[in-house]
Amino acid sequence: MDAVARTGGGTGRTSRPRKSKAGWNLLGLLVFVTAGFPVYWMLNTAFKPAKDAIDPDPSLLPTGLTLSNFSRALDIADFWGPVGRSLIVSLSVVAIGVVVGTLAALAISRFAFRGRKIVIVGILAVQMVPLVAMIIPVFLLLNDLDQYDKLSGLIITYLTFILPFTVWTLRGFIVNIPKELEEAAMVDGCSPTGAFLRVVFPLLAPGMVATSVYAFIQAWNEYLYA
Repeated sequence: MDAVARTGGGTGRTSRPRKSKAGWNLLGLLVFVTAGFPVYWMLNTAFKPAKDAIDPDPSLLPTGLTLSNFSRALDIADFWGPVGRSLIVSLSVVAIGVVVGTLAALAISRFAFRGRKIVIVGILAVQMVPLVAMIIPVFLLLNDLDQYDKLSGLIITYLTFILPFTVWTLRGFIVNIPKELEEAAMVDGCSPTGAFLRVVFPLLAPGMVATSVYAFIQAWNEYLYA
């Protein structure tokens, strides 16, 4: 009787986690469908014939697939020109932002100087300023510097919000790298630069890649300043 009672009690206890897991799975499925439906609709519309894409009563499932929309978009005059300029701006922003951001993050993470905390808080506060509030000052500044409507001016503008992010993010990665590793490398004969390149840089590389990807996406998707 005791064994039966223990078995019955155990079944009741294990059924509860299963119900909880099923509920979480259902919630995850709903979130996936909600987030994935716009992507599905975008792809569905992209491969639809033009007459079906503008149909006031669209069908949920594709009725026909075509590549004519893509060929028509590629045939538009100067299609690749804007794409190339976007690549130049995005890659330049990533290169400058990651290099300068790494050096700045290393400085505020490894060196103690007067006003260090103010600099850290200031970098965080800059990211809270909405881009809309910076349009007029940035326009006036670029106009005075003769950088208005130039790729170099756009690169400088993008760095105003990409650089604080890269500094703050890379600082988090550098802080998690033990300083003792650099000190051990310098004891073995490395210079400070050599210790950074041989010890810190390999450990920091994954963070730099992640930061570069995010910075590229931000620069590529930005439309307000462009």
